[in-house]
Amino acid sequence: MSHPTQLRVVYDADCALCRNARTWVERRDDERRILFEPADPDTPVEARVLTVQDATGGEFGFYGWVTILEHLPLWRRLAGVLRRRPMCLVGIGIYRIVAAHRGRMKRPR
Repeated sequence: MSHPTQLRVVYDADCALCRNARTWVERRDDERRILFEPADPDTPVEARVLTVQDATGGEFGFYGWVTILEHLPLWRRLAGVLRRRPMCLVGIGIYRIVAAHRGRMKRPR
């Protein structure tokens, strides 16, 4: 299934993990349909949640990442699995833990 829609992704540009994730996605987005935009720097860090928007609406956090994967050809099948229970419940939990500690995560050497 093709996804011609462009995505607008608002992310925390002050977060090393978030910047690395952006780089990971951009390397796999051959059609350049995923556009990244830094979150408003005046927004408190704890309120900066990954937001993914397309023409039909938006997704946040874990489901935002699933939407991104749906737009990457080699990752679409994984996205389908992640949207189903129990995987989505596990994914939401992992996302929350990682998001809560993302400031402590540094780029691997």
